[in-house]
Amino acid sequence: MKYTIDHLFLKNAPAEVVFKELQRLAIDGREYLSEGLGLELLSRNEPLVNIALGLFGQDLEVVKQLYETDCIDTKVACLSGLSIAKWPLSGAERRVDYYKQVLSELVSTWDQKLLVALFSNNSISQDVLLGLYEKREPYKDLDNDSWLSLISLTAGAKRLQ
Repeated sequence: MKYTIDHLFLKNAPAEVVFKELQRLAIDGREYLSEGLGLELLSRNEPLVNIALGLFGQDLEVVKQLYETDCIDTKVACLSGLSIAKWPLSGAERRVDYYKQVLSELVSTWDQKLLVALFSNNSISQDVLLGLYEKREPYKDLDNDSWLSLISLTAGAKRLQ
């Protein structure tokens, strides 16, 4: 692999600089990480870098690894981030099963902080909200009060606007 100056800069930059640079590149709408850089940044295991990868990351494998951590702030970043748009909830791909599993776990654990992060993400798949409003999987077995409580969590959903 040929390392670019940008790759080497981000790999070795302080966490605050990495966060700002990933944010800037995401705002510009650019794919920002060269091959392997996401995993290299993840291996630093720095909270601010992990949050930046969760918010602005485009590499689904990196975001999945981040989401599996025990850090609530990192999980919120993953569910609030740009990669959520790449979380398909329909189709035959293997990763669809993973995303459905995550959504089912969120509903069953009833973690409001994580659910609000997901529902308020502008990049969320329309299927997530439609499934909720139509009371499809993973919401179909909820009692009416729980279902209505979940719907109330979507009040600030940017996707609805």
